[in-house]
Amino acid sequence: MKRILSITLALMATSFIAFADQRTVDCGDQVKVTATPAEGYHFVKWSDGSLEPARIIEPASDTTLTAYFAINTYAITATGDNGTVTGAGTYEHGATATLTATPAHCYRFVRWSDGDTHATRQVTVTAAADYVAEFEIIKYNVVITSEQESKGSVSVTVNP
Repeated sequence: MKRILSITLALMATSFIAFADQRTVDCGDQVKVTATPAEGYHFVKWSDGSLEPARIIEPASDTTLTAYFAINTYAITATGDNGTVTGAGTYEHGATATLTATPAHCYRFVRWSDGDTHATRQVTVTAAADYVAEFEIIKYNVVITSEQESKGSVSVTVNP
């Protein structure tokens, strides 16, 4: 004689609980339960302590399992020589990182390693990423002339 058992599955991310699936199964049936994280999240554990996101259970009574998820975090690095760069850090999926490249004296900002030419920019974080600010030295033309070559000559010497 088969006994009918009820299994309730719930999904949980922080304090939000969403009903996902409920089935009635016969006693002795094996049930595959699967926790699939949404984009930007990862599976943490089931309420019974299991760390396997997909597994087979054989309930011996009415069973409620809750899947726990956590938001992904990513490292954003931002570096550059001949200037200062801010905005590096650890960000949650979907957060906005503000990156700022400030050139040192006698340098100017050129571009970021991904081609962006804005010294201050915002990036939506969806994965770990490295950003390198490129700076270049400022160059000046120095022109020295003499009012008349017959009255004297001029020369330029650079002392870096």
